Amino acid sequence: MLEDYVRLLYDISEYAPDVLFLSGALPAAFQATLATLTLLSPSIVMAALDGLRSMVGHEALQFDPADPHYSAAQQHAFPLYAAALRHVVVGSMSQLVGILVDILVHGVEDASGGVLTVFRLLSIQFPAELAGGVVSAVDQLPGKVASAEEKTEFLNRFNA
Repeated sequence: MLEDYVRLLYDISEYAPDVLFLSGALPAAFQATLATLTLLSPSIVMAALDGLRSMVGHEALQFDPADPHYSAAQQHAFPLYAAALRHVVVGSMSQLVGILVDILVHGVEDASGGVLTVFRLLSIQFPAELAGGVVSAVDQLPGKVASAEEKTEFLNRFNA
């Protein structure tokens, strides 16, 4: 059922974004997607990564009002979509990055490509917020996964 839900969210964000992005349901839908990323089923995690990618990579986040290829409807809607998406993503950044790092560390089958795509999109759309989320996520890694020296080395490389 959760897989169907996150696939529905993906379809809505791609084909009827007003329904999701301009409603009060966006924060709950985003949180449900994050919760779905913590499940053990690779197919559910992959579906959730697709939904997450469609939200954090939505064209509205790179909207340029001076670009003439946008329709009048997009000119009106994209700033509203972007504001709603930014609010939800920024408010959940530490949680989101922690979950993505956990997926990478614990090796959810075939999910690393999707996780890296989401990280790339976050680095484009939310660079400062991502940097703060990475610090928090790395600090929370257990010592058996990464020693204090390894964490420091990673964060130094990340910040460079």
